[in-house]
Amino acid sequence: MGSDTEGEKSIQKEEKKKIISLAPIAKPLAGKKLQKRTFKLIQKAAGNKCLKRGVKEVVKSIRRGQKGLCVIAGNISPIDVITHLPVLCEEAGVPYVYVPSKEDLAQAGATKRPTCCVLVMLKPAKGELSAEDLEKLKTDYEQVSEDVKELSTSTSSYSMGRDSYPNSYNMGRDSYSDCQLSVRMEESRESPADHGFYMPAEWEPHAQTWIGWPERQDNWRHNALPAQRVFVDVAKAISVFEPVTVCASSAQWENARKQLPEEIRVVEMSMNDSWFRDSGPTFVVRKSPSKLSSLTRNIAGVDWNFNAWGGADDGCYNDWSHDLLVSKRFILAVERIPRFQHSMILEGGSIHVDGEGTCLATEECLLNKNRNPHMSKEQIEEELKRYLGVQAFIWLPRGLYGDDDTNGHIDNMCCFAKPGVVLLSWTDDETDPQYERSVEALSVFSNSVDARGRKIQVIKLHVPGPLYMTEEESSGIIQASEAKPRLAGTRLAASYVNFYIANGGIIVPQFGDAKRDEEAIRVLSETYPHHSVVGIENAREIVLAGGNIHCITQQQPAEPDSVAVNGH
Repeated sequence: MGSDTEGEKSIQKEEKKKIISLAPIAKPLAGKKLQKRTFKLIQKAAGNKCLKRGVKEVVKSIRRGQKGLCVIAGNISPIDVITHLPVLCEEAGVPYVYVPSKEDLAQAGATKRPTCCVLVMLKPAKGELSAEDLEKLKTDYEQVSEDVKELSTSTSSYSMGRDSYPNSYNMGRDSYSDCQLSVRMEESRESPADHGFYMPAEWEPHAQTWIGWPERQDNWRHNALPAQRVFVDVAKAISVFEPVTVCASSAQWENARKQLPEEIRVVEMSMNDSWFRDSGPTFVVRKSPSKLSSLTRNIAGVDWNFNAWGGADDGCYNDWSHDLLVSKRFILAVERIPRFQHSMILEGGSIHVDGEGTCLATEECLLNKNRNPHMSKEQIEEELKRYLGVQAFIWLPRGLYGDDDTNGHIDNMCCFAKPGVVLLSWTDDETDPQYERSVEALSVFSNSVDARGRKIQVIKLHVPGPLYMTEEESSGIIQASEAKPRLAGTRLAASYVNFYIANGGIIVPQFGDAKRDEEAIRVLSETYPHHSVVGIENAREIVLAGGNIHCITQQQPAEPDSVAVNGH
């Protein structure tokens, strides 16, 4: 009796281990009964040489038009190996299902090496099956395919995988259909605005916050350890107000998991650097489904093009291939949110909206030849209208002085505090090069109105310092040819405007300038009387790498049909 109990405990422990190691995109996930039938089908297909094994063979077969059932292992690391498979299957009309273990999948497929995925077919690569063998295989295939279809279109909720939230996520019929529709939208050039979507203001309710995990030794000093501690502080501060997901590479996942509290979800993904404001999607929402829209979700993501803030000649690093996949293959795939793709190069930090039709931007950034040299100002405005649902623009000539990495992102220079009210980076020092830029911006706002005809009220938020990178700080960074050098004496683009608005919280950087740090807390507390203002000490560690709190965060709005949205 005792040994049976021990055996059961061992099995339960092993099953639990499989679930814990699941990738967050492992949906739809086969239950135990469906797993058993699926593995039986795979064994039969392998015996009849009707099975393709491994990512390379499966992808090649699907792209050649081969039909079948794709079975994907959910415990693959790094996750990027499999993130493209669901999209590929949906584009090709190939049903797919996840199973927890690559080891179990390999065993069913009669191979010793763990297998990422297999494609079950009804026809062998060479020759033909006997009528009897074909009938047996077809019977099992149709049964499993029907079960997979039912699972995909059910309204069951699925766990988010490796570190899931207490609440589950609906992975039913609507989200599955929306992912298929995203491909057709790109081809038809339909835009989010065509479906009734708009970009909400940052102060509108969030479902969660996304944050990347820093590790580049050629951008973050001392192996990114000081920066990681500050990222932890930022994530913990935000998690008081709303759920937080931190994404870390396979090499850093364990490290991130150890440093972050349990209530913060940590998922595995590859990235070139951790600036999710710019490499992540721009989320758009709508109040209710449009009668003319084929989409059923009230949230979507815009997947812009990205070139590391300037491309091969002027960007911050030479390889941004992983960053290009942050939106498409991971964040939107994990959340099963429909995607609108755009070829225009745009970073989230280069735009700011009030949620009521007005967009802020700088000419220094959006009109820079290292972004979209083929597009005029009017063409850029037209695309932002179509993809953000805005109607009016307020263009500042330049961004913050010293913000050379981004070519003057708007989120370091100013932001909406609420409709009709702007917080502006300011200095009273007329000898500071920032003074001319601040006065220039103030003049623009003084002569501007928003989309609803309101005059713009400006609240000045004094910059710290000025601050400069020290020799000690620069020496802690590996100066490599793959990334922009971080040199001693460089003026840091430090700005309190680069704060983050959470559900009831304001997360603001503190730079060690006692007078200005305290002043920023006071001004923001007065501006947001119903929010708790939380200062993050040692935020200098983030600005050393070229950004700050707003740059490392990306809000995912709450889907409007599930909450009462303020003002909408």
